[in-house]
Amino acid sequence: MTLPVRRHVLVDVDGVLADFDRGFLHLWRTAHPDRPWLAPAARRHFYLREDYPPAWRDAVQAVIDAPGFYRQLPVMAGAQAALAALAARGYRLTVCTSPGATLAERRAWLAEHFGPALAQGMLACADKTQVDGDWLIDDNPAPSGACAPRWRHIVFDQPYNRHVPGLRLNWQNWAQHWPESG
Repeated sequence: MTLPVRRHVLVDVDGVLADFDRGFLHLWRTAHPDRPWLAPAARRHFYLREDYPPAWRDAVQAVIDAPGFYRQLPVMAGAQAALAALAARGYRLTVCTSPGATLAERRAWLAEHFGPALAQGMLACADKTQVDGDWLIDDNPAPSGACAPRWRHIVFDQPYNRHVPGLRLNWQNWAQHWPESG
């Protein structure tokens, strides 16, 4: 008897599982009620601070770096159900995120919203091309690194990456567009 091969899905956090833009906007408007803000649908750059005037970029980064920022991020609509469905289909799921000072907060956020097993297995790596997997679901329009990736990039749809062709999805349409659907 041959068992089916378990496929490995790597999943980013910011802008994929966590609604980074909505969480940022809430804190930005609270901390800087006198400054204009940018609606998430108007974003054009992968790095949010690049969508704001240069004179404000330090203030933008200060909001993102503030203790508790990650813990207050809302979950992307449909993310929990989609990951549960992928796991039920037998896919191995690994959260793969960029390193930084907020790793403990991101891990705690994952444990709270997606369970301790996913949080404990979280990988923090600056170069996702070095991680083995079949697919990488990431909002980064062009993840790159030192290696030729072994995974296929699935662009998680965001306003700032719509110029990138190829396989893309969101948590509302993922089942119809999943590479192995059907």
